[in-house]
Amino acid sequence: MADLEFWKNKRVLVTGGGGFLGSYVVENLMAIRGVPAEHIVVPRSKSFDLREPDVCLQITRGCNVVIHLAAVTGGISFSRSHPAS
Repeated sequence: MADLEFWKNKRVLVTGGGGFLGSYVVENLMAIRGVPAEHIVVPRSKSFDLREPDVCLQITRGCNVVIHLAAVTGGISFSRSHPAS
C-alpha cells in the first residue's frame, strides 16, 4: 500500500510511452498504480526533440516523476528481421 500512496497526486512523464515497453509502463501506472490518465504525460518525438535541453525543461515542468524509456530504434520490423542484434 505504501507504493500506491507514493503515486497519489503525482504527475508522471513517460518518454517513449507510446513504444513497446513504454506503453506497458503507462498501462501499469493507470491500472495498478492508480495514476489517472490525465496525470500521465507522453511526449511524442514528432513534437518534442529530447536532444534539446530547452525541450526537456519544457516537458518536465510540473512533473513529479520522470520515467525515461525513449530510444531511437529500427522499429518492430527491424527487430523481427535482426533478432538478438
